[in-house]
Amino acid sequence: MARVGSARLHIARHWRSRHWAGPLAWRHAAGHARGAVVCNCAARCRPRQYRHHRQPVADCANCVCAAGRARSAYNAAAANCGVTRVLNIAHRGARSLAPENTLAAARMARHAGADMWELDVAVSADGALFVMHDDSLQRTTNAAQRFPDRAPWTFSGFTLAELEQLDYGSWFSESDPFGEAAAGNITPAAMAAFRGEPLLTLRAALHFTRRHAWQVNVEIKRLPAPLENFPVAAAVVAMVDELGMAEQVVVSSFVFENLRAVHALNRTIRLAALTGLVETEPQLPDLPLFGVNPHYVGLTDGAVRGLRARELAVLPWTVNAEDEMQRLIDAGVSGVITDFPQRLQRLLGS
Repeated sequence: MARVGSARLHIARHWRSRHWAGPLAWRHAAGHARGAVVCNCAARCRPRQYRHHRQPVADCANCVCAAGRARSAYNAAAANCGVTRVLNIAHRGARSLAPENTLAAARMARHAGADMWELDVAVSADGALFVMHDDSLQRTTNAAQRFPDRAPWTFSGFTLAELEQLDYGSWFSESDPFGEAAAGNITPAAMAAFRGEPLLTLRAALHFTRRHAWQVNVEIKRLPAPLENFPVAAAVVAMVDELGMAEQVVVSSFVFENLRAVHALNRTIRLAALTGLVETEPQLPDLPLFGVNPHYVGLTDGAVRGLRARELAVLPWTVNAEDEMQRLIDAGVSGVITDFPQRLQRLLGS
């Protein structure tokens, strides 16, 4: 059965023909791979079952996943093998140094030392998965100039071919949104090179992650009209499965139904519940979560301890000030999601 490129087309056709009036009849597929994390110390931990492992391991920073692709430091933390290393997670890539949700931002994040990058999934009018945060294309592309009669330029109204005509980098070159060029942290040549930055498809983002033995947090958002009922979680899982990347992907969402859909289709992909302000006992989905991604404001030491006591990774967003980064590190978070992975790396390396 041909798989390359077929999953998206099949899902898109099925959605259009059935109108997807309700959620998919998610089924528990038998025989999902449960690839193990194998450490040099001979400890063996299965994804999502790591909480049952209690053997202390001294050298888990050297562990590698059975598939040979996932990064050792992240797998050690995910397997809960006694490693206390704060993860550096680049929000939409290193978006303080390059246009967000582009391959340029991913490259800058790796260069800055990030353990993982975070991206947002969007869907074109013809069912293609690509990477974009805002519902509107206006802020981060030249859609208003290229298609002046298409306001408000909601991405769900554009085909993949139309999206590929846009410039995803000039806005950054022209606005220097985080002031890093003005501060001398981005060269004029680098800023000029961002002009004409192309669309990043989810497939290309995943290929980049796999090629560099990296990790990615894929956030699935609620889609705008007319794609509200498009089965985006199923489409993401199909692509991750096709590329054999379940060990390298965390899926996060504010929409817990998306997490349930992912879990029903693939129980190896790690899940993280996105939340706003965290109470001591936040409402979380009844799922075997890898972690919780709370907003950092008001995240207390007690809340962090409570979540860690439930054996959940705590990965707050979006933390850009160094004093807040340090406060959260001291509180015991598992990682920090930031627009400034370069700042966080300095703290973690000090």
